[in-house]
Amino acid sequence: MNDSFLESLSKMSLFGGRAYVKLLTTICSTQYENGRYTLSFDAIKGQDERRLTSIKNKRREENYKELACIAAPCSGDFDVSLTDNKCVFKFTVSGALKPSSPLEKGEDVVEYNHKQVDSRKILHLSPTYDEGSGGEAVIKFWYNDVVKHSVIIHNVPVTKLSTSGSSASGFEGSQTQQKYLDLCDGETISQGTVRTSGRGASFQNMAIGEPPRPQGPTYVPAQSPPAQSPVTCMSEEYDEYTDKGNTAFDKILSNTSLQNLVYALTPQDCSQLHINLNVPHSIIQTNNKNHPGDISTANYHSLLHWRGENNGSNQPAQNRNKALFEELVDKLDRIKRRDIAETLKTVIQLNKELDKSDFKHI
Repeated sequence: MNDSFLESLSKMSLFGGRAYVKLLTTICSTQYENGRYTLSFDAIKGQDERRLTSIKNKRREENYKELACIAAPCSGDFDVSLTDNKCVFKFTVSGALKPSSPLEKGEDVVEYNHKQVDSRKILHLSPTYDEGSGGEAVIKFWYNDVVKHSVIIHNVPVTKLSTSGSSASGFEGSQTQQKYLDLCDGETISQGTVRTSGRGASFQNMAIGEPPRPQGPTYVPAQSPPAQSPVTCMSEEYDEYTDKGNTAFDKILSNTSLQNLVYALTPQDCSQLHINLNVPHSIIQTNNKNHPGDISTANYHSLLHWRGENNGSNQPAQNRNKALFEELVDKLDRIKRRDIAETLKTVIQLNKELDKSDFKHI
């Protein structure tokens, strides 16, 4: 099919002929960090990369992005017929997510308008807490009763987190209710629920067997912990790094520092960082399973695995930690978070652990 024919086809579509259309799915990153799923569906003129790039850039400015949790966010080009310069795609949602409120007739469609730059639909979704879904939601786009494209949303929480004095809702307002399991001197400490106002919480040093004491947020003991084997650290070598070292490299790689690093990164950033640090996919999946609905803690434990796996080196501790720090900075730069990398370079000169306040300028 040559270019002149496609151009003629495009002109014909203005009067109700045919056109090529593609679908783009993005998710609001700021909402996602707080456990909410607000999706944007764009029906875009096909075979026009400049138009697609323009729409993607516009959505990024609105904090709608193609995050790593979305599989196949952009479709191929569909050859569709137009009526009054328009065509309609119907969508269905199944699995781990559902519309936050029932969709009225005509609300379950994305309409393409050949005369408009933006043909868009915003959809708010909520977890179904269906364990049989495996934490995956499927969105199917239909045209003339045929599925033309499917999008999969991964890592949706399938377990409600219970709190005392309130109903279990997974997420409440701008707060996340996090099951916290930390490691201290290679042993498991008590479990509980921590209510925070952001992406994570900072914890004071504690004795073995004591519940974690957050700085600022209120600790709410878990009323009925699930009957399961305690999760222990995946590598005994973690212990060497647990807030024991005195060098700047020890401190920048401490548990507290890694917790606050995760706090400063988005879930997508963490996913890309884990890939670049060669954290095995099986480890990431295990951590997500061990911490359902708490992506920050899961990402933190994936960084612990990276640190622990590299503890078996025969290099002196000082050289090994320096190499780990340099690798971390390099990978942050590679995933285009140079701002975070530069912050780490600044903090290590101060010979201290990372603190949330170190990222207040970002």
